[in-house]
Amino acid sequence: GDAVTVTVGSETYQTTVNADKTWNVNVPGSVLAANSDVSASVTTRDPAGNVTTANASHTYGVDTIAPAASISIDDVTSDNVINAAESGQTIAVTGKVGNDVNAGDAVTV
Repeated sequence: GDAVTVTVGSETYQTTVNADKTWNVNVPGSVLAANSDVSASVTTRDPAGNVTTANASHTYGVDTIAPAASISIDDVTSDNVINAAESGQTIAVTGKVGNDVNAGDAVTV
C-alpha cells in the first residue's frame, strides 16, 4: 500500500494504506493530549508514473479540566457521640458523594 505520514505536534508516524483503503497508526495518548490537531498525507503513483499527494488535517479537543468531586460524612451515631457501650462496638461510618463521583470510585477513610 501507499505510504501515509501522520503528524501530531512535532512527532511523525508512518504507516501504509490497507487493502480496504483504510489506514491506522498508533500514537501515544500523551502526544495527542499535548496537541489539538493531527495531519495526514498520502502520496500515490499510477501505472503511468503520475504522482499525487493528498493532505488532511483534523482538530480535536483535549479535556484538561479535572472532574468535580464532593464528599460528606454522616453523624457517626444518632447523637454523634461515642459512649462507653458504643466504643466496644463496630460502628459503620457512612456518607454521601456528589458531583462527578460515580459508583465504584474509591473512597478512602
